[in-house]
Amino acid sequence: MTHAPHPATTGFCEPDLRGFAGDAWLVDLPLVRNRPDEQAALASWQATIPGAHPLWHSYSISVVHLHPIDGAPPAVKTYPQASHELTILALDPATPLSNPKDGARYRTRYLVPVNLSLQFHGVSDGQAQGLARALTTEFVSGRMNPDTDFRSLTIAFVKQYLQRFGGGLES
Repeated sequence: MTHAPHPATTGFCEPDLRGFAGDAWLVDLPLVRNRPDEQAALASWQATIPGAHPLWHSYSISVVHLHPIDGAPPAVKTYPQASHELTILALDPATPLSNPKDGARYRTRYLVPVNLSLQFHGVSDGQAQGLARALTTEFVSGRMNPDTDFRSLTIAFVKQYLQRFGGGLES
């Protein structure tokens, strides 16, 4: 580790990912899912990257599937073949961070607009989970930045990742 833990993460367990620029925790999704539509969540990472933006330090990187779920309304797709969605959100710095391992008590407040929301197709749920982990790894390593100023680089990374598996974004 080349940085001190951010004070907002005091009391958290050891991060699941640690890098030059920050730390990240995989949210314990089985304990967070309360409603049918929340069953679509495949992976959610809470990353604290103090140098990514001067006014906020933490982000959510998550992936959901867009498959039908009993008891939930149909997913809103931006194109018919979309099977998954990646979302990157800045977390509200005025709200204390919630411990991502606290299960049903885990709550976050996001800033709007979202940093990035991309629907994609042609990959398995596991590969979509891998995308969230790969992006989070790049962010905490400092090789990439989750802020909106770097959105085009994030989209290029996502395209390259998806192409490895024969997937892609809307053409």
